[in-house]
Amino acid sequence: MKKQRIYYIFLIFIIFCLFSAGFVTASSNIKSSYQAKATVSVGNSPYGVAVNPNGTKVYVANYNSNNISVIDTGKNTVIETVNVGNNPLGVVVSPNGSKVYVTNFGNSNVSVIDTANNKVITTVNVGSGPWGIAVSPDETKAYVTNWNSNTVSVISISTNQVIATVNVGNNPYGIAVTPDGTKVYVANCNSNNVSVIDTKTSTVTAVVNVESGSWGVAVSPNGRNIYVTNTYNNTVSVIDTTKNIVTSMVNVGKDPLGVVVSPNGRNIYVTSIYNNSVSVINTATNTLEATVPVGYNPFGIAVSPNGSKVYVSNLGSSSVSIIKVRAYPKSYLILNHQEFSGLFS
Repeated sequence: MKKQRIYYIFLIFIIFCLFSAGFVTASSNIKSSYQAKATVSVGNSPYGVAVNPNGTKVYVANYNSNNISVIDTGKNTVIETVNVGNNPLGVVVSPNGSKVYVTNFGNSNVSVIDTANNKVITTVNVGSGPWGIAVSPDETKAYVTNWNSNTVSVISISTNQVIATVNVGNNPYGIAVTPDGTKVYVANCNSNNVSVIDTKTSTVTAVVNVESGSWGVAVSPNGRNIYVTNTYNNTVSVIDTTKNIVTSMVNVGKDPLGVVVSPNGRNIYVTSIYNNSVSVINTATNTLEATVPVGYNPFGIAVSPNGSKVYVSNLGSSSVSIIKVRAYPKSYLILNHQEFSGLFS
């Protein structure tokens, strides 16, 4: 009993020291952990945004400028502008960082950029009105949602040719590939559902009903959950990928669009275009944890590989807001008052 008491006293002392150093947070400090620290001016009407694997560059698709802004994350400045097709919307960086893929809504094609020299090396014709885009983890395929065609184009990375076209719901936008590469999830805005595509057969194997205006889609790092923004209901649907059913619904800001999951899976970040803010969701409780003001009409969103920064494209102010996230190495102890009290219960 005496040894146990000494252990608790020692543990309290350690936690006190960590708290004083800022390594232990309490619930009251959650909101201060997310702050927009910088704003970078980009082209006109930025939509899609993506970060390269080492976190040194951010790529922004500027719809009305017909180009891509390349941001140096160390300086928070645009260091290069790459001309692409008409009305670029979606952008994604390949897992190895060597290529950037851009959907050109006005040309119904995809520009492929070599990141070594920031030059367009080829274009790939897809369906009508391409918007969302994702690359498989093994970098063999790219998947493109075609808003007007109600299809998904499957591109072979090695040949830069469409090798399959998959019929999905009405006006598909958001798209995400599971970490194991076996499934692709597509949010169909005007069908209010999500199509599940088997990547081996390029066929739809399931359809999951969500709420109205299903728009953005993101997958958890472990592949167990899919998060879908429902634009007209101001919610995020949480889908269990093992059963393909909605297990939870989270209320967020008005007209949620973009969605991304933090690398450690702890948080979901959601843009609310008419609230001029980003909603932060705690995945452990599926509750709203914070709301962060950003620029006008935030649309696209991406997170750095280490989770310390969130990049938000502001459609109405032609800028990118950079949210600084209070990040902790995995070895740090992070507790709130409930977890702390649970140690002694």
